[in-house]
Amino acid sequence: MNQKLILVVIFLLLIFVVALFWYQEWQYLIPTKKPKNYISVEKGKKINWKDLPKNTKNTFLHFYNPDCPCSQFNLEHLNSLYKKYQNKVNFIAVLQVDKDIYQNEKKISYHLSMDYIVDWNGKLADSCGIYATPQAVILDKQQKIYYKGNYNIARYCSQKETEFARIALESILQNKKLPLFSLIAEKSYGCVLPSDEE
Repeated sequence: MNQKLILVVIFLLLIFVVALFWYQEWQYLIPTKKPKNYISVEKGKKINWKDLPKNTKNTFLHFYNPDCPCSQFNLEHLNSLYKKYQNKVNFIAVLQVDKDIYQNEKKISYHLSMDYIVDWNGKLADSCGIYATPQAVILDKQQKIYYKGNYNIARYCSQKETEFARIALESILQNKKLPLFSLIAEKSYGCVLPSDEE
C-alpha cells in the first residue's frame, strides 16, 4: 500500500513538473496581447526624442526589460549585432525598470554591451508603437522608423533565415528597401512592457 502511494505521488509530481514546463513554454509562444490604449505606429514615422543621438548614423533601439525571460533569451544575439555593427550604427537599449531598483543599483549593466536610456513612463515605447519586449526599432538617419518588430521567429534567435532585425539592419546599411517579412516579424511576442501592464 505504501509503495502504491509513493508511486502515485511521484507520478503526480511528474505530471505537475511537465505541466509547469509546458505552461512556461506556451505563454511565450502566443502573441502578446495589445494593451487597451495601444495606438498603432506605422513605418516612416519620425521619432522626436531628446535622448536619441543627433548624428549621421542610423539608430538601433532595443526595447528591454531585464525582468522578462524573453529579453534574456535574445541577449547573445543582440550583443553579437552590437559587436559587428557598433561602428556603423547607434545602438541604444531602452529600459523599463522599477525606479526604486534603478536608483539603488545604478551601476547595474543589465547584461548589455551598449548604452541605455530609461523610458520611465513608456513614452518612447508608445511613440514607436512598442508594447512588448524584446523588440527592435531601427531608425534611419532622419530618425524615421525603418523597421519595428521581432528579432527572430525562434526564441533564442537561432534561425538565421528569420533574423528579422539583423536582416533589416543589413538592408538599411546597404541603403536598400526593407525586405517583405511575414506577419510574424511584426506581431509582438514576449512580455508586456511595465508601462502597458493593466
